[in-house]
Amino acid sequence: MSGFQKFLQQFSVASVVICCVFAGCGGEPEPEGLPKRYPVTLTFTQEGEPCVEAIVTLFPESDSPWGTGGITDANGSVKVQTHGKFPGAPAGKYKVTVSKTESGPVGPAPVDMFTTQVTQTFNLVDPDYANSATTTLTVEVEAGKKAYPPFELGKKVRAPVRLPGM
Repeated sequence: MSGFQKFLQQFSVASVVICCVFAGCGGEPEPEGLPKRYPVTLTFTQEGEPCVEAIVTLFPESDSPWGTGGITDANGSVKVQTHGKFPGAPAGKYKVTVSKTESGPVGPAPVDMFTTQVTQTFNLVDPDYANSATTTLTVEVEAGKKAYPPFELGKKVRAPVRLPGM
């Protein structure tokens, strides 16, 4: 699989998780085949401070189709949900990706109404953590496990987002 295809696959899984998180539960019945899930709360810090509003995705090491993840809160914590609606995650080993970006202007401000401002998207967390092929973060979800150690994401960065193959 090419780097771009891998990026598209990861982007698709993360997009489904994000969309489901914003869609909410709505009392929807559980889909057929949804495995038993266990509560998982993960905490992320960067330079010792909570990593707020980061997108967290758990990629199963098995071939499970059940996407899990969420978005960190003001404390840098995320209560993992499966398909963004169902609390917890199925038991198993996962690679954990964390992505936090912001877009901002680059270059001079527009001088008139015919000039546009160029913007750029920046990674605010080491980009290696945002890719399931390069992340070093892992978690094992187990029945009865109550606490998971916090993840320290290192120094704050502001690195331009680069799409594979570009």
